[in-house]
Amino acid sequence: MIWRRAGMMAYGFLVYGLSVAVLAYTIGFVLDLVVPRSVSRGPVRPVTNAILGNLALLSLFGLQHSVMARPAFKRFLCRFVPPPVERSTYCLATCAALIGLFLFWSPIEGSLWTVTTPWLALALQVLALSGFGLLLVASFQLNHFELFGLLQPWRAIKGRELSPPEFKMPALYAHVRHPIYLGMLIGMWSTPNMTYGHLLFAGVASAYIVVGSTLEEMDLASSLGAPYVGYQRRVSRLVPVRSLLRRFSVDASASEKQPQ
Repeated sequence: MIWRRAGMMAYGFLVYGLSVAVLAYTIGFVLDLVVPRSVSRGPVRPVTNAILGNLALLSLFGLQHSVMARPAFKRFLCRFVPPPVERSTYCLATCAALIGLFLFWSPIEGSLWTVTTPWLALALQVLALSGFGLLLVASFQLNHFELFGLLQPWRAIKGRELSPPEFKMPALYAHVRHPIYLGMLIGMWSTPNMTYGHLLFAGVASAYIVVGSTLEEMDLASSLGAPYVGYQRRVSRLVPVRSLLRRFSVDASASEKQPQ
C-alpha cells in the first residue's frame, strides 16, 4: 500500500512538473517570445492545409479538455486509474494535446494588424503578460495544486479522503466567475502583431472558452446547487460588468449622501 501511494505521489509530481513546463511554453507560444516555434513562427504550409490542420489541432485540444472534465468521463477513467491521480491523468492528457499543437502548428502569413509604435507595442506585450499573470494568480486563489493534480495524491499518501467539491468565492472570483479564462483572453488578444495564424488561434480558443465555461458551469450548478446558481446571478462570467456597476452605484449613492 505504501509503495502504491508513493507511486501516485511520484506520478503527481512528474505530471505537475510537465504541466508547469507546458504552461510556460504556452505563454511563449502565444506571445511569440523566446520559444523556437510559436503561433506566428515555424514551418509554413499552403494556407488551406495550414487552416485545416490548425483547426484539427485546436479541436483535438478542445475535445480532450472538455470531454475529460465531465463527471461521467471522470467516473469512467477511475475504473482504470486510482481516483487520487484522475486529475493528474487529465493534466497529462492536456499536456500531450498541447505538445502536439506546438509541434504541428502551421503559422499563416499576413497580419490583421501590426503595431509599429514602440511604446504601444510594449504596452500590449505588458498587458498580455499581465493576462497570463492573472491566470496564475487566479489558479492560486482557487487551489493551484489541486487544479494541477498534486494535492489529491498528497492527501492519499496522508491517508485522507478526497474532499467533495465546495463553493468558494476568493477575491478575484467575487468580481468574475472565470478569472483564469479572462486572463487567457487578455493574453491571447493583446498582441502588437495579430498574424492570421494568431487570429485563428485566438478566435477558436475564445469560442472554446465560451463553450467550455458553459459546460463547466452546468456541472458546477448541478453539484453545488443553489449557492452556485445565486453566484451566477450576482457575478459576471468573463467580464466584471456587474461588479463595476455595483461599484459605480455605491460610489454614486455615497456622493449623493454627502452634504452639499
